[in-house]
Amino acid sequence: MAKAPVIEDAQMRHAFKVAGVTGQTTARDVALLHVLYGTGMTATEVAQLGVADVLDECGEFRRQSEVRAGISFNGRARPVFWVNTKVCAGLDAYFAERLKLGHGITAWRSQWRGLVQLGPVFLTSDGRPFTLTTRRTGAGDTSRSCESLTQVIRKLHDQAGIEAALQQALAYHEGKVLLVSSGGPISTAAGLLLNLQPMAIIELNLRLRNSAVSEFTALPTRHVLLSWNSLAHLDHADYAGWVTYA
Repeated sequence: MAKAPVIEDAQMRHAFKVAGVTGQTTARDVALLHVLYGTGMTATEVAQLGVADVLDECGEFRRQSEVRAGISFNGRARPVFWVNTKVCAGLDAYFAERLKLGHGITAWRSQWRGLVQLGPVFLTSDGRPFTLTTRRTGAGDTSRSCESLTQVIRKLHDQAGIEAALQQALAYHEGKVLLVSSGGPISTAAGLLLNLQPMAIIELNLRLRNSAVSEFTALPTRHVLLSWNSLAHLDHADYAGWVTYA
């Protein structure tokens, strides 16, 4: 019987590392991964997790709380513990970032750390709650899902996979390796190698031309960027109209 897929500690550390340097909401993304891995909650449950589910009125973590029946995937409450130091540290950083950005806050900083008590823990990049979709099942039950947060989580894992793909090419392949992808992963890979800030990676992505070739050179322990955004194969007047942007 095939073994069930398991996320190993090294893979988790790698995902946290990449989430911390890629994107516009790094504090949120790191905290999000910590909560997912540290509590076993689903994306839809996390989207509905409230500030008061995590913090008490004094702003301290509730050592023991629960996934409320109203948000649980099976409609049954179950315990959840906010005692893991890494999970709590990730949330601390994100809550501080929310206060700085003014996302979901009140004037009373002494209560719930100044966050809206009944508001969600995790917000979109512009400070809004994630949207939930409600459906009726064939049995007549109500089912909720949060595709927008699921897409965020999927993107975080995809980003982590970009660097993993480079490492796999370094470890298991010799000679030239062709990787075909879209602009997002290509610019993210270049940004990781150059240690760029998130906004700089976005700028790289906006300037990538369709079908452009970028080259990475493999050193014994890492990759370096050799060339970027080349259209040498279209370098002729007859192909001028073929140069487009994503």
